[in-house]
Amino acid sequence: MIDTHILDLLMADEWHPDLHPFCVHCGYDLTGSVSDRCPECGMLYSRKEIVRQAYALKNQLRQLALVNDWVRVGFFIAIAGVVLVLPGVLFKLFGPAGVGVFFGRIFGVLCGLPAFFMGLSVVRVARLPAWARRKLPTQINYGMAYVAVFIGVTLVLSACFL
Repeated sequence: MIDTHILDLLMADEWHPDLHPFCVHCGYDLTGSVSDRCPECGMLYSRKEIVRQAYALKNQLRQLALVNDWVRVGFFIAIAGVVLVLPGVLFKLFGPAGVGVFFGRIFGVLCGLPAFFMGLSVVRVARLPAWARRKLPTQINYGMAYVAVFIGVTLVLSACFL
């Protein structure tokens, strides 16, 4: 009987230079490994599963490379929403209600929801293993993301209570 791991090694494509095989469990680089067991954690693996996981991670990292841009846009939308909603809040507190309150509600929702969801895009990064996060081209700006989420929630709530 022929070992399937040996068959995988003989028939599979070569690894691309930027796409190294890694253990799904611990992230250990499996380049050059001839065993079907990870030398670091001892987990069994198949070459087909390792290839699938490596390609999935590569695609995920490529998508997440732009997460800082999404966070930045969400932050600026949140700031614009505050500027647009603030007159409505001031009219409600100190002046005649009417058009200002109406536009405050509209802009609160139209700016709050995108700011919230764009800031929340960092959750996808948090789901990556720590060793995979280090492969991102830039460090994620979590502070700006949390501010965008907070302002987005505040805008939507202010639109509800205006």
